[in-house]
Amino acid sequence: MKKILFAFIACCTSICFADNTDGVRLIPLPEASNYTRAQSHRVPILSVKLTEILAAMQHARSKQLYDGARGVAAGQLPSRVDLGMNGVPRFNQGHNGTCVTFAITAAIDASLGKGDYVSQLCLLQLSSHLSANSYWYTGWNGSDGHQTLSHIAEYGLITKEDQKKGACNKVYEYPLNEAGAQAQLQLNSTEYHRYSHNVFAEAGIQPQLLFKIIHNKPDSFVTLGNNSDGWVSPTESLEKMRKSLAEGNRVALGYLLNTKHIYDGRNKSNFDTWFASKELKDAFNTQHIVTAADLEDWGQHYVVVYGYDDNITVTNKAGEKQKGVFYIRNSWDNGKDIEYMSYDYFKLMAGEAYSINTVKNN
Repeated sequence: MKKILFAFIACCTSICFADNTDGVRLIPLPEASNYTRAQSHRVPILSVKLTEILAAMQHARSKQLYDGARGVAAGQLPSRVDLGMNGVPRFNQGHNGTCVTFAITAAIDASLGKGDYVSQLCLLQLSSHLSANSYWYTGWNGSDGHQTLSHIAEYGLITKEDQKKGACNKVYEYPLNEAGAQAQLQLNSTEYHRYSHNVFAEAGIQPQLLFKIIHNKPDSFVTLGNNSDGWVSPTESLEKMRKSLAEGNRVALGYLLNTKHIYDGRNKSNFDTWFASKELKDAFNTQHIVTAADLEDWGQHYVVVYGYDDNITVTNKAGEKQKGVFYIRNSWDNGKDIEYMSYDYFKLMAGEAYSINTVKNN
């Protein structure tokens, strides 16, 4: 097997690409709306790199075996935590692949407690400029948590108020339709600094990597920030999530998805839960990847996690039950302010997570 480098790239976009500049093929996925779940909204097309999905699936299979063999004792944490989103509205990324930017800025907004405060548009225009002059992703068609947080740490954030005054190349509203001329506008670092604030320093925000899959050769998987002898334990990763939330820190989570299994579960209403059904697990564990077409149902996504409940049991139409859920906030225009993700789904599909820690000043 050829060497594969996997750094989790979440992408959710309506733009189809043939090839990236590094020669890695990007795979356009079908409209998720073709998979009708009694939903009137239109979910964006997902685009992913073939090598990244391949590596993620290989990795997850290995970590499942490892977790089953080793086992991890649960910590003494509360059985339920609900931090809420602190007045931050549900965002809409439209048909652009900007879920990473929206998830991380939503988590930061919730930590700041100022509502819809941060401009995603200006940050994405900065990312476009940095991409044109380096090897960063544009952020419009997929990104990862490290890139977005690095840009914020170095360049700061611009407020929505300044966006509406023209700070983002005099584009006043985020483009909800397919990324066109507006989405390609670049905001250089000098112009960005005219309006940006060092939000991390001002608010005492210190992001922390909880876990991240890195795949650098066919027979070796390692993670950053996870002391598990080079292997990832899903149970350890789940405990890191619960611990961070119990300490009052929301988490930006990246994970795999299958467009045929979006919202398979039910907690309070139909189709409100990401659920690891037997059908999904079978599809995941028996997937044979030879060509790009083999991955047409697979993608990657990013959301905010703001709580958990160990005692909630969710079900699906087949009568399967799973106990324990995370509370998540998505950036799809699907009318759902509250969504859930079962612990089983998390342990099967999670790719990376960053805790948005806030240091309280005494």
